[in-house]
This record gives sequence, structure tokens and C-alpha cells, in this order.
Amino acid sequence: MEREGRPNDDLRLAEGILHECMHLQLTLIEEQIALIAAEKEAHFSPWRQEVRPTRGVLHALYVFRVIQDFFAALMHSATLSEGQFRYAQRRCDQIDEDVLQVEGLTMSQDLTPIGRAFATRLKARK
Repeated sequence: MEREGRPNDDLRLAEGILHECMHLQLTLIEEQIALIAAEKEAHFSPWRQEVRPTRGVLHALYVFRVIQDFFAALMHSATLSEGQFRYAQRRCDQIDEDVLQVEGLTMSQDLTPIGRAFATRLKARK
């Protein structure tokens, strides 16, 4: 539902909440399953436009793929206005573009074998 104020404030708020929740979720997962073996490498993060540690880029990749899934589900629900649909589509497209810029993460020696498999699935998924 669109309200007065900036367009798509409700979707932006939902994305922000989901973003933080997914960082927390992955942190909890990491307490049970080792994804990171070392912290020696750094990779370009298109979301921050800077080089970041492997863990930070893995977290971002996870968070933004979940956000992309959220927007894709909303777009298929037929409950969005035309403006909301366009916003969600733009976000999905932007996430795909950003993911293409993440290089080397799937082969990072900082990742455990499970971490590499996880990163590979996140990176390849559309």
C-alpha cells in the first residue's frame, strides 16, 4: 500500500528490517556451521563500493539474495501497486547486477568447503 511521503517507504522499511535480520540469522548459522576458515583475503563489495573482508562480502551476498527472494515473492503475489512492482523489479535487477561484480569469493581460501559451496550457490542463483 502506497502512502503519503516518499514512494515505496513501506518496501524500503521492510527491506531494511529484513537486511538486519538476515545478518543476524547468518551470524547464528555461523555459530553452528563453519563458513569462514581464515580472515586473510578481501574482495570488492559492490554494495559498499570498497574492498571488504571475505566474511563481510559473504554476508552481503546472502542478505541481498534473501532480499531479492522477498521482492520476487511480492511481485508474484499480485498485491503490489504498479509503482511498487516497478520498485521491486528494479531492486531485483540491481541485486543481480551487483552480484555479477562479486569476483573471487567462491574460490576464496578464507572459506571452508561448506562456505565455498554456499557462496557458489548464492552467486549462481537467479
